Amino acid sequence: MTPQGEPRPLPVTVLGGLATGVRDCVADLARIEVPALAVLAVRVGSDGRTVSWQVYERRGPVGGGTMSPSRPCSPNALPPALLTVLLRLARTARYRHLLLTLPPGMAPDLVALDVAEDHIRGQALADYLRIDTVAA
Repeated sequence: MTPQGEPRPLPVTVLGGLATGVRDCVADLARIEVPALAVLAVRVGSDGRTVSWQVYERRGPVGGGTMSPSRPCSPNALPPALLTVLLRLARTARYRHLLLTLPPGMAPDLVALDVAEDHIRGQALADYLRIDTVAA
């Protein structure tokens, strides 16, 4: 909570890169070792059009889904539906940190910038999410 009693934005670490095994290992270790951490793992299908996501907590998966955006996935941004998932995770106030893992080829710095500046239904994501770290 801020001094005014408002919730603080949820810190987000964006993790990308081509070494998927290393990325997944880091995510698994963080999930187990960091209290109140949620991992949002994003995957893009081989067709470049299907996006799946899974939310993990310490004990394992707690939610997920698959979507087919109207356009192929951009390496610079998450589909708007995934931004809504991020916002929903932040609004639960259940987590103290969020680790967002990206598929190979998706630029973590550009995704972080998108999250920091985007809006969902007129609501700034920055009111609920704060980019803490970007790594690849």
